[in-house]
This record gives sequence, structure tokens and C-alpha cells, in this order.
Amino acid sequence: MNVTPLTVMSANLWNINEPLQERMRVFSAMVAELRPDVIAMQEVRPFPGSAARLQLELVDALADYHVHYSVGCTWDGQAEGLAIATREPAADVRTYRLPGGGTEPDRVTQYVRVPSGDGWVGVLNAHLAYQADSDALRVAQAEFIGDVVAELAELRPRDGFAVCGDLNATPDSAAVARLCERGGLDNPWLEISRERPSFASDNPYMGDWSDTDSWLDYILTRGVTPSALRLIDDWPAGPASDHHFLIVELGEPAGR
Repeated sequence: MNVTPLTVMSANLWNINEPLQERMRVFSAMVAELRPDVIAMQEVRPFPGSAARLQLELVDALADYHVHYSVGCTWDGQAEGLAIATREPAADVRTYRLPGGGTEPDRVTQYVRVPSGDGWVGVLNAHLAYQADSDALRVAQAEFIGDVVAELAELRPRDGFAVCGDLNATPDSAAVARLCERGGLDNPWLEISRERPSFASDNPYMGDWSDTDSWLDYILTRGVTPSALRLIDDWPAGPASDHHFLIVELGEPAGR
């Protein structure tokens, strides 16, 4: 069983955009050095022409992790989804389909329950609707995830929880507010997000978004004490994605 604190990372991997091998090499170096207990990954795809071989095969440091992949959407023979990697085997693994609509891709959220000291932490992974005019859908998806957290917390009141992912919403948005309200979650990134963006114009992979500075990525918490919060925007080899990644240490669940 893990010793506390439980280290959790959230990483939007920017699909299989080039330079894929170089980016995954940088990500692998991060994982090897930081050794998170749980890694919640968004924008994970199989290689072209394969339904089973994920881009994560290029991340050597994940070789001793337990990887759980869930397809969110498929189109033109391609798939995109979420993955959670855990150092310890998860006691429970679930996938929930989120509300959808319009021209947005289908979305899911993942849940794993992992040991933390003498307790347990439920980690959820999500990637919400991205289009500018999808505010109402993002709120609906956020409310759905918040309700899942509330239901799980009622079922397992001694567990802690962390909701990770790219929410495509800023800290002052209705989506983030509703997710926190419905799920009883706290946003420990408020101070950092006022000073630095997770989706940053100085990131060389930003491309068409190169005039954007926003905070879109989160590890929201319930029933655990977050510490050592880090936005990984200063990695010596540069970024591994068009998003910067987050990592946090979570103390033993407060219910124990």
C-alpha cells in the first residue's frame, strides 16, 4: 500500500500531434523523475490504424504502472479518450459517459480508487467540451461529475477525492463553480492561476492558440489536504504538450 502523501499528476497529452516521439520522451522523463502515484491523462489516442496500441507505448516510464484507458469518441476510424495510470493496483475502476450535444465530441469521465496510507482516494479524470459556444454543455458535464463525486462520497464517506483534467474553463467560470458546488470540491490552484497560465502563449506547441493565456487544468480536492502544488511550466527540456501539467501531493484522507 502507498505511503502518504499520494502524488497525483494531471496531463493533457495533446493527442498524437508532432513531434510525437520527442514529446512523449519528455513526458517519460517527467514521469521517471517525479514518479507520481496516479497520472490522469487527457487526449490519449491509439496510433493510426490500430485500436489497441496507444501513444503511451512511447512513454517508457509507464512500464510498471497499471494503465486504464477509456474511449471518449470515435470518428473517421480514429479514437480519442482518457487514461489513468496508477503505481498500485486500483481497487475500483469505472467509466461514466458525460452529457453530450451539438457538434462536440462525446466525452467520458474515469474513476479509480487507490490506496493512500491507511485510507483511500478516489481519482476522477475528465476533459470537458471545448468549443467556445459550449458553456451550457460544459456546465452540464461539470454538474454530472460533481454529482458522481457526491454519490461516491456518500457511498464511501471516509475516502478522499481528486478531480483531475482539462476542464476547458477558467477558475471563475460557471462550469468550475458548479463542479465544486455539486461535488463538495475545493480548488487549491486559485493563487497560482492568478499569476501563471496552464495554457500559455509562450508554449511552442500552442500554434493557432498562440495569443492565449488561460488556466484550464485542475486537480480539485475533497477530504484531503493538498500540498506541494506545482505547475510544470519550467521543465528543462521544455513542455511535452500544448498544456502545462499539474502535480500535487495529497495528505491522508481526513475521514480516517
